[in-house]
Amino acid sequence: GFALSPKGERALFVARGDVFTVPIEKGPVRNLTNSSGAHDRQARWSPDGKKIAFISDLSGEDQLYLVDQDGKGKAEALTSGLAVQLNAPTWSPDGRRIAFTDKDGVIYVVTVADRKLVQAAKDEFGRGGDLAWSPDSQFLAFSLGNANGMRSLHAWGGADAKLHRLTGDLFSVTEPVWDPEGRYLYALSRRDYAPQISNLEFDYAGNRNMDVIAYALRRDVAHPFPPESDEVGAASEKKEEGVKKPEATKSPAAVRIDWEGFEQRGSRVPLPAENLSGLEATKGFLLYSKNQPFVYGEANGRRGGGNSLWIFDLKKRQESELLPEVQGWTLSQDGNKLLARTGQGPAASYQLLDARPKA
Repeated sequence: GFALSPKGERALFVARGDVFTVPIEKGPVRNLTNSSGAHDRQARWSPDGKKIAFISDLSGEDQLYLVDQDGKGKAEALTSGLAVQLNAPTWSPDGRRIAFTDKDGVIYVVTVADRKLVQAAKDEFGRGGDLAWSPDSQFLAFSLGNANGMRSLHAWGGADAKLHRLTGDLFSVTEPVWDPEGRYLYALSRRDYAPQISNLEFDYAGNRNMDVIAYALRRDVAHPFPPESDEVGAASEKKEEGVKKPEATKSPAAVRIDWEGFEQRGSRVPLPAENLSGLEATKGFLLYSKNQPFVYGEANGRRGGGNSLWIFDLKKRQESELLPEVQGWTLSQDGNKLLARTGQGPAASYQLLDARPKA
């Protein structure tokens, strides 16, 4: 496993049951846990850069732990008494809460300061895990399974501890990610049905049928992709020259959701349907993986080398490839850097690059 510090100065790696931090260029590698008798995994950096959250069976059962990022302190347990495999620790942007799941589909939220643990929801089919906090840390979005095999979006409110269902069960909607500016919730949904026909017999297979959907959080939010039109206009004003003032640090966008009519405010992002996964949203861009279909007889079952990493410019409505043959990637919390694993086996390596087109 691997992850990035909030601004991408160091990387987290989990190897052989321990948690390590690695400098991008200069400095030592640090083993933060040194626990040969425990399985430490799924390490995630806190938004302020001071702590590392991870899951470990140090006590005999999986619990959630915190450790100082500089490696000087001992790990402390945030939970106790749990007796099931845990997964997917996810920090809220303000660093006050951590959400995680267990193998039975229970979604938990723990408050870091007082270690209060609450159950936000339960996936009756034991498949929860696509957790995403809103930019103001007030809502946790995720998908839950339905009896018909589809998955629906839900949101849990941190202020009132209420669970809200956002979409129905006609289409599966998964992997929610929040617009950093608090206007839209993006998600993946399989809605494009153009089956691939076999040339050996009259049979078909679904492939490249995943779309990206943008849901407007409120009724007063404009359509994300209104019709474009070339118009005759005045010449652009000359920009003032001089020293550009540094931008002031902005507070996270406040999120308000109109629950009624949420699903009807969904719009397809103008992208061709594909085998998509790993959706992320940054200011002005969407990032995602395009996955090659499984083909019997091809190397590792994947035609053309596996997955590739792509970026979509929301303003220009254009997508471009960032890296081919990617074996996984992670985004820094400020949305500016990403760490990608490329190659396989002994030839595998990790690359840090800007989360921008043509990086």
